[in-house]
This record gives sequence, C-alpha cells and structure tokens, in this order.
Amino acid sequence: MNEIEYPILIKSQAHRNQFVTMLLGVFMTLSCIISSFYLWQQYQIYIIIFSLISVLIISLSILKYFEPQYCLGLTDEKLFYYHRKGKWSISWTNIQLIHHPKGNDDLAERNINFIGIKLRSYDCDTNIITPRLANHLLHEQNHLLILAFQNNEIEVEQTQINFSPFKTLQGQEITGPIAAWLHQMQILRKIYGYDLYIPINCFSSPTEQIISLFKKNQQRAISSIDNIKLYQNNINE
Repeated sequence: MNEIEYPILIKSQAHRNQFVTMLLGVFMTLSCIISSFYLWQQYQIYIIIFSLISVLIISLSILKYFEPQYCLGLTDEKLFYYHRKGKWSISWTNIQLIHHPKGNDDLAERNINFIGIKLRSYDCDTNIITPRLANHLLHEQNHLLILAFQNNEIEVEQTQINFSPFKTLQGQEITGPIAAWLHQMQILRKIYGYDLYIPINCFSSPTEQIISLFKKNQQRAISSIDNIKLYQNNINE
C-alpha cells in the first residue's frame, strides 16, 4: 500500500476562472472606452451601464485573487480549513464523526450544503480558530439556525448571537467572538448533530470523495496512536 504524502492540499473553488474573469472585465472596459469616443451621443446610457458591469467584473476577479489558494489542508495530525477571514484547525483524534448533515425543509428531509464534523471536545488546546473567522462563521451559518426555527426545532432567542463567556469542561473561560461561535456550535449540534461545518461550494471535488478522504485520515491517525500506545506498553512490560 502506498504511503500518504502530507500535506494534502485541496484547491479553493474561489480561484476558478479567475484569469478568464479578469480578461472579460478588461475587454469590456476597453470596449466601453473606445465606444465612448465614437458612439457616446447615441449610446450614452448603454456605455455607462456596461462600464459599471465591467468594473464589477474586475472587482470580482480582484476579490478572487485575495482568496486563499487552498480551502482545506490535511496533515497526519490535523485538518485545516482556510478562509480569507482566517482559518481553523482540528486534531484528527478529536473528530468523532464526519458526514453530510440533513435538515428539515417544509417537512421534507434534505442535505444541507455543508460537510458536518462532530467533535469529541471543545477544548481550545486542540481546536484552534482565529477570532475574525469565528465572527464570520456566526453570520455564515446563521441561516442553519433560521431553518431550524422555521421548522419549530429551536426558539427565536437561539437564533441570536450569544456573547456571554463560554466555559469548557476543563474550566477554561473563553470570551469574545470565539465564545459566541462555541455557543452557536452547541445549538447546531443539538439540531443537526455536528459542530463544525465546511461549505461544499468551497471545493470542486465531489462531497462524498472529500468525506471519504477525511475518514481515511482520521482512521489512520487513530491507528497510529493505538500503535504507539501498544509499543509503549510492550516496552514497559
């Protein structure tokens, strides 16, 4: 069996067609400039409209440029999620379950557009997230709470951001946006059964393929730890 070569990096969907988008915006801009010299009187409104569109297209391509090149990174010890607002990382051994969560919409069960990860612990020694990303995820995942409220699964108060301090099982007190994010994680776990949510539109690979890759690395990390413990026990004996 071939050894897995780390790190495994999964390209971000945000960079797709970045160069083509920029070329289209530049082409439209040049066309508008040339047209303004010869056709301004006849097509003034159209030239203005297409000029604004070209500026929006160029702006979009610039935003794509500042997106991380990779959205996911896998090492032998951790899973990393990269976003323009920051990143989070989690130890494979702290992952209990990886799956595609389902939600109820109009009494029908359907997949939500995230990969769900259920954690064993909220201890921040193993779960690392940047405050800026935590603040962003509070709003990005809020529609999951709204969906649950619409289906009478939670109260309206639970859809609001809770900035009260969060205390871990080990007694560590966390404040700020990370605390609010952890409170929201607890509510999402009660609803959907998972803590972390990776949007499936951030990568181009099939969702089941990514989930399978995660599970293989999780099992490999757990097996490695079990082998180390067995080796230590044999030495002590």
